Amino acid sequence: LLHAAPDRITVVDWPGAAVRRYADALWLTPRNVLALSGEWRWAPEAALRLPGGWLRAEPAAGEGLAVAAIAGCHLRVAPRRGGEQLRLPGRHHHHSLKHLWQAARVPPWERARVPLLFLEDRLVAVPGIGVDAAYAATGAEAGWVMRWTPDDDFAGRAGG
Repeated sequence: LLHAAPDRITVVDWPGAAVRRYADALWLTPRNVLALSGEWRWAPEAALRLPGGWLRAEPAAGEGLAVAAIAGCHLRVAPRRGGEQLRLPGRHHHHSLKHLWQAARVPPWERARVPLLFLEDRLVAVPGIGVDAAYAATGAEAGWVMRWTPDDDFAGRAGG
């Protein structure tokens, strides 16, 4: 693990667990990290059970996905396909989701598990990353903050 090239994701497996290296840290994970697959329609008022975890929306004022922007609509929840872009509030340009995840230091094996939220075909929110500026709650506007909680809560950073 220590001597692999910095741009390599290195894994040591044991029955039921693995140690992975990413961004100069060691991560304890389940041995098999399964990617999310499938699509779901979702109204944020109720938690959504997905393979591998729970997607929840917490009410908030002035942050998250604006309630008014999605009124009367169901969000489409789907896995990453590649090429998705998001323009975060306060930024002038769209950024690739890959770039945003790298900047947030989200390990690659976790990225495939995170559910993405779409309004029709437009990516509007990514739990842990943010909401597209066109759909973001501002001021005192009612919003939903998205939370993704994977089932394997033991996974995490082991050192760095």
